Order: sequence, then structure tokens, then C-alpha cells
Amino acid sequence: MKEREDGMERAVDDLHKEEWTFWYNDGNGVLYLDGYTAWERKTRRHGWKAVTVWRRLDRRDNTMAESDVPFTDEIRERAKKEFADRVRVDLWRDGWGETKKGGTK
Repeated sequence: MKEREDGMERAVDDLHKEEWTFWYNDGNGVLYLDGYTAWERKTRRHGWKAVTVWRRLDRRDNTMAESDVPFTDEIRERAKKEFADRVRVDLWRDGWGETKKGGTK
């Protein structure tokens, strides 16, 4: 699986991939599934085309029901691990004003 800023991708093969996006609610400490997209392309030279979409907020554009989204225990654990790996613990004065790449705002 490939790590993304807000989720993760999994290549099924050279012509198909899946993408999950997440939203973290810091009020209750829950990482929610925010979206799922299944992508395909005709050949490796072609661009990706979304073939199946589910979004938590943009329901009118959904082409599948939430209950049909592949969301196995393996995907849940991978999402938790990737989220935890991106969490940075630091003193305020040490990390204030820094961006992800170490620059300043």
C-alpha cells in the first residue's frame, strides 16, 4: 500500500488500484473512513479513471453503498498504523511554525 497525506492506496495490479481516505475527529479520537475510490486504466500509458466511488459527504456522487466499501480488519489496522506513524510528538517551542518538510510557514 502506498501512503497518502489523508489516506492510503493499494495497487491491485498495473491497471487497477484502490484508494481510501480518512478523517480524524480529534474531539472523540476516532479515525473515520471518509472515502473510497476504485480506479482503472486501459493500459499503463493511460491515465487513471474512477470507476467506483463512495464519499461520506458527497453522497449524490456515490456509485456504491457504504456497506459495499471494502473495509476489512487489515485495512483498518493499516490505516491506524499509517496515521500513528505520521503523528509527531514535540515541544511547542521546538516545532512551532515548521511545516512537514522542515520549512517555515
